[in-house]
Amino acid sequence: GVVLESAGGDVTLSNNTITGNGNSGIYVAGASTTPGVFKNRIHSNRIGVYCTTSANPLVGGSITKGNDIYNNSDYGVENITSSILVNARFNYWGSPSGPFHPTTNAAGTGNRVSDYVDYGNYFGVSALEEAPNISVSPPSKDFGSVAIGTPSPPQTFTFTNNGTVDLTISKIDLEGDTAEFSVQNDRCSNQSLQPFSTCTMDVVFWPTSKATKTANVKVPSNDPDMAELTIPLRGAGVPLDLGRTGQKKTYAEGDDGYIRAGILWPSPRFVVNDDTTVTDNLTGLVWAPDAGTPSVGPCEGGTKSWQEALDYVACLNANNYLGYGDWRLPNVNELESLNHADLTNSASWLMSQGFNNVASCATCFYWSSTTWAHPDYPGYAWVVFVDEGHIYADDKIGGYDGYTWPVREMSSGLTPLWQTGQTVTYDANTPQADDGALRQGVSWPDPRFSTNPDATVTDNLTGLIWAPDAGTPTVGTCTGGAKDWTAALAYVACLNTSAYLGHDDWRLPNRRELYSLIDHSRFDPALPAGHPFTGVQTDPYWSSTTSSFNTANAFNVRISDGYVFAGNTYPKTSPLFVWPVRGGVVLNPDILVTPSALDFGNVLIGSTLTKEIEVKNSGAISLLIDSVSAPATPFSITDGCSGKSLAPNETCIIQVHFEAAQGEFTSSLDIVSDDPNESLVTVDLTGRGVFFTVSPEEGTIGTILELSGPGFGTKKGKVALHAGTISYALKVLEWNLGGSNVVKAQLTKPIPGGALCDVILYPKEPKGASPILEPGAFGVKKPLILELSSMEGGIGQTIKIRGKFLGTKKGKVYLENPMTKVRKSCKVLSWPTTPEGGTGEREVAFTVPKVISAIYNVVLQNPVGEDLVEGFFVSP
Repeated sequence: GVVLESAGGDVTLSNNTITGNGNSGIYVAGASTTPGVFKNRIHSNRIGVYCTTSANPLVGGSITKGNDIYNNSDYGVENITSSILVNARFNYWGSPSGPFHPTTNAAGTGNRVSDYVDYGNYFGVSALEEAPNISVSPPSKDFGSVAIGTPSPPQTFTFTNNGTVDLTISKIDLEGDTAEFSVQNDRCSNQSLQPFSTCTMDVVFWPTSKATKTANVKVPSNDPDMAELTIPLRGAGVPLDLGRTGQKKTYAEGDDGYIRAGILWPSPRFVVNDDTTVTDNLTGLVWAPDAGTPSVGPCEGGTKSWQEALDYVACLNANNYLGYGDWRLPNVNELESLNHADLTNSASWLMSQGFNNVASCATCFYWSSTTWAHPDYPGYAWVVFVDEGHIYADDKIGGYDGYTWPVREMSSGLTPLWQTGQTVTYDANTPQADDGALRQGVSWPDPRFSTNPDATVTDNLTGLIWAPDAGTPTVGTCTGGAKDWTAALAYVACLNTSAYLGHDDWRLPNRRELYSLIDHSRFDPALPAGHPFTGVQTDPYWSSTTSSFNTANAFNVRISDGYVFAGNTYPKTSPLFVWPVRGGVVLNPDILVTPSALDFGNVLIGSTLTKEIEVKNSGAISLLIDSVSAPATPFSITDGCSGKSLAPNETCIIQVHFEAAQGEFTSSLDIVSDDPNESLVTVDLTGRGVFFTVSPEEGTIGTILELSGPGFGTKKGKVALHAGTISYALKVLEWNLGGSNVVKAQLTKPIPGGALCDVILYPKEPKGASPILEPGAFGVKKPLILELSSMEGGIGQTIKIRGKFLGTKKGKVYLENPMTKVRKSCKVLSWPTTPEGGTGEREVAFTVPKVISAIYNVVLQNPVGEDLVEGFFVSP
């Protein structure tokens, strides 16, 4: 190849084709030069450019001096001098993806570069031929699941000209599901990009129905190799998940607090911003911090009529309240979202979340921007009593004056709110700013409802699945008609038992689920036009949500217009209608208690043994441990769980203590939680107080028993096993050696296998001491075969038996005819004669005797008993 080396001055190599060299195409050396390699074709060498210089070589380095470096087998550019960074920018490497480097550009398919090579701003086309080259990042986009009617966050696409001359991009267009995808902030259409300059555009996915949508962005340009760049887009429209009501207390099985349907509220629910506004992380709404309708400059505060409330907000905007000019009067859905159904007074809770002066009294309500759709009362608007959660319609002028609580832009909340349905404006101002004019919230899908093959009806906005007959029909043994709240829950339970319409997961809807059906542009019923339901009633429907203000009442929703109320007009004993629902988001805690029972075994009398119970929440939402009951004496607990709220996967510990007394004891403890499927978990406790413990608790001939306990004395006594009417003396090996309170004794005589023996200890002191007995403390075991080294063997072959309870006295091995039971003795090669230790597993070896080829049982026998394994084949 070519060697560039000089002691002084700059050396350059340009406008050449360097190819076919078995080593380096260009070898750059020397220290006092700035060698340059410009506008060359360097290909089909082992190494295109090999740099071993301490100078600062330029391989390309600028837009007008780039090289084409390709098809070199080892490296396009290799630099072995770690103190020098080779400037190899603005080259073409044989691929639009650039050179390959294992860590910095693993996706590059062009020639490889070594470390210490700067290859940035590489051309996507030949550096020697004038052409533009377009690339885009990212090359495609899957928006994932986006709630119907809500826009996704914008995805920015960046276009780069990787070519040597200007890139001209023509008009960018969309094809496919163009109603759901939109190009925004287009800074690229009809633009010209110089080499290595960029432009951007955004794409937003805004689904209108429950379906997977696809589209392509088409980008035409003067790139000769890609006249039209295609960017694939994909996204799925999914129903809007409703937030929970907040109710956690349960008043009956199947109610709101029991099921807790809906999205779990984020923590924290509200955040106070630097400008003092308060963001609701659930809905994304940004609220004014002072809910008391304060006077702000020329904007006079205090309670007002409906139009005065709109005027007040317009004044706040004109005076840039808290730095913003886009405040508005909230619609009824937005005000309703502030209710906390688990609390007696939501106003007090909101005050604790960063708000001030939240109104709470019998006549304290907040105006919504939503007008009542009753045809005879267009002068009424919906109001919300934030403290108790009631939603009424009140006279805009002649009724009570109400408070005004401004709200502004929706940020990215966990579950945004939906439009009320109101499309007519009643605001006297210009521009108009009531609900009908602004129509804030998620737009409704079209169609709003779909009838399923099983006759159920899916709300395409929320994903909830409703019974088609809203008239509370009689279904089999489930008697229909209006009924009290308790009977309403029982009616739904009966539908589940009867698998109504093929399903057993119906529930009584909570207040928010029922309210989500309301269309505030319609009246009697206030349901979206074209709905497929039958039997819709004018009278209210029960929700599963109890009023925390007065638990004798539950919220009901009047489908005729949208009233939401829980009061003495309709206490829980009132007959109202039932409209079952299923589906949606139902997340529950899940209590997991380990272990499910505690056996303390044998514990020395007078001592205390402590064990632990772990309580874990393996569910998707927090688990509240209400209480842990105390067990009976001699058990006691150290309770580390009662009153705790466990986050998912969080644990708490209950310590259980057994203070041993003489005898066997049983008790239990109850763990009560808000797990709707297992609210009560009982852990059984057992323990036995003993004078001494025995280890091991089972064995055979040769087993050494270790007895531990006080009161043995120092003089050697006796130990015996008692089985039935026979006593068997053990060989005493050790007696309270060094005050260890341990006696060791060995079983040396055969006792029938399977016997459960009392252990009797005969101390010699104090003088006249009585024997100490522990009933059933030791079990004598017959030998147990675990496995054979092979299930097949020829005559004379050695086979090993792995087993337990073999004993220390050599036993016998037989092959037994399974039909005649005739046995043939085998030669035993080895039998362990030392006492068992560890797991007690040991090996016996035998040789296969001279028998005919057949299937046999292998019998292992010792003085205590025997065991066999079937299916051993003696091969010819």
